[in-house]
Amino acid sequence: MTSAATIRPFFDEPTNTVSYLVWDPATKRGAVIDPVLDWDNRSGT
Repeated sequence: MTSAATIRPFFDEPTNTVSYLVWDPATKRGAVIDPVLDWDNRSGT
């Protein structure tokens, strides 16, 4: 039996980006997709 992944977006105003929490309800395994994980706002990198 297969199950569909659950995806939950989170908007971050300071960086104006969306990060995602993705998980499989059947296995409880998941991942975080964060496009600005190591972003340093002061340096712009």
